[in-house]
Amino acid sequence: MGSDTPALVFVHGGVHTGGCWDDTISAIGRAAPEVTCFAVDMPGRRGVPGDLASLTIRACIRSLSDQIIAHLGAGRDNRVVLVGHSLAGVVIPGIAGRLDAGQVDHVVFVACCVPSPGKCVIDTLRFPLNRITRWVIERSPVISRIPPGLVRFFFVNGATPAQRDAVRANLCSESSAMLTGVPTASLPTSIRTSWVLPIHDRALRPATQRGFINGLGSVDRVVTIDAGHEVPITHPEELAAAIIRLVFPERAPS
Repeated sequence: MGSDTPALVFVHGGVHTGGCWDDTISAIGRAAPEVTCFAVDMPGRRGVPGDLASLTIRACIRSLSDQIIAHLGAGRDNRVVLVGHSLAGVVIPGIAGRLDAGQVDHVVFVACCVPSPGKCVIDTLRFPLNRITRWVIERSPVISRIPPGLVRFFFVNGATPAQRDAVRANLCSESSAMLTGVPTASLPTSIRTSWVLPIHDRALRPATQRGFINGLGSVDRVVTIDAGHEVPITHPEELAAAIIRLVFPERAPS
């Protein structure tokens, strides 16, 4: 790949930090060392300023976009591929809109939540997760603790004990507004899109994710992975291979 190879920018999901991508980024680095990869963090975690009690989706988008620009610099020559997991689906369209026109080559959604216009994340969840989530957020504007049983059933089903420990180690506090706020940005139709769908996802069931895909007007390619929702942590090698195939098909084995 030449010097015009886009950078891969990884956006984490809710109650997580950018550290959830560490193993996936390392795997991509081993397979494609010439590709620039880095993760950004939503406000209020890992040193990124932000008050979770008053955070908005728009402020989150602004912070993430500013981090990308600071890392790469502004301008169309610094092309990027956005890779988002889970709750990143509510901010990625806004990030693409804030970066320079033509700078975003491709978006890879990994088990993302992409509400339809006028809807928020909670509106997309199925029973009983929607009811449990409402109960959690009604208690405080900041989600400081996720019930362990919920994590184990919906997010780390099928994971090994070590993988469950790794997921728990990455959990952090989150703003309730990220679940109740209504995203207003839409992804430009000119941007190429792909989807990585974990077939054992209980948090966002495959049928739910296919509904998001249809809401986007379909995507260019869908790749399935034999995993649950926390695929960046539980299956980093498989996810890295899928991302490389989707973004850089010329590297795929013939």
